Amino acid sequence: MKLSRLENGQPEIFYSLQGEGPTLGKPSVFVRLAQCNLKCSYCDSKHTWDISQAIELDIKEVVKEIKKFNCNNLVITGGEPLLQIKEVWELMYDLPGYLFEIETNGTIIPSFSNSQIRYNVSPKLENSYNQKENREKEEVYQWHINNENSIFKFVVNKKEDLQEVLELIEKYKIPRNKIYLMAEGIDEQILKEKEQWLAQICLDYQLNFTTRLHIKLWKNQRGK
Repeated sequence: MKLSRLENGQPEIFYSLQGEGPTLGKPSVFVRLAQCNLKCSYCDSKHTWDISQAIELDIKEVVKEIKKFNCNNLVITGGEPLLQIKEVWELMYDLPGYLFEIETNGTIIPSFSNSQIRYNVSPKLENSYNQKENREKEEVYQWHINNENSIFKFVVNKKEDLQEVLELIEKYKIPRNKIYLMAEGIDEQILKEKEQWLAQICLDYQLNFTTRLHIKLWKNQRGK
């Protein structure tokens, strides 16, 4: 399994609070995998793109590190975790009794689901500067719409982005209770300013709002 590496050379496995989405604030163990199939302009984990900087560990080693934290909510993030779908499945198989959140960009069909797995799908908009044919996959949207434990989290940079979100909701008939809007930003003050108008949008359109808790608590510290 290829993991992102911290500045001290250690694999990026850490204990923190979930900072986004429906389980915001939940104590969780994070495993950040290396490699991504998209290159988003606002990405806050661009270090995962450089596969030459990844560290490769046996699944048993990863399990051992995870169990050190005595917490059974595991967030598998990246990069794009589903590029290592076989390894992700093996990891979950070796952690019975754990709850899993897989953070994915919505371009790869997971192929497996159960009540212990939540998919936090973050489809990319035009503001990510990825080509539409690379970031929008109809069959993946449909899979997650039909999966009870999938949610959609859209990153909004400016008010004009809402139109694109509404078009996607209509195009794929996404239930609004599955949708979360999150302001883009890795600076606390900029994030606060965007959240003021985004919160009102969520009220007006009956969409879920999520902040970025880790930015407010720890700003840009990796491993938090």
